[in-house]
Amino acid sequence: ESIHRKPDFFTSKVISQAIEVSKGARKFVEIKTLNGEVDMSLAVDFCESIVCLNQSAAPSGDYVFASGRTISLQNFMRLVFERLSVPGFPVEETSEGREERGSGVIVGNNGKIFRAVHLKVRTPGELVTMLIDQHLADGSWG
Repeated sequence: ESIHRKPDFFTSKVISQAIEVSKGARKFVEIKTLNGEVDMSLAVDFCESIVCLNQSAAPSGDYVFASGRTISLQNFMRLVFERLSVPGFPVEETSEGREERGSGVIVGNNGKIFRAVHLKVRTPGELVTMLIDQHLADGSWG
């Protein structure tokens, strides 16, 4: 995840709309679905890991950059609302424009990267706080 995601990307969309809810500019966050879980991590953490990997004597080969932890989309949104002190769960799911896609699941083992560079993984709460703080600081929420 990164503050540089496009505005229609899930995390950017949720955070921007949740900030608007917290400021009274809208009544709810509108998303297509709350179903699903993702491995959510900050891009900067993986960039630091890539630099460390390139500077290390770690064996060459393929590495899976992932936290190894998943968070449900619903729990991500709860963390966003808690961080912004928005009471309740003001979300409306919509099927408008919904696209059905294949699973898109990529399976790999992230253990190799953890051993090679001691990958730092932030908690979902830390990730949410950093993303919200950046959205608020640069005004990218509205």
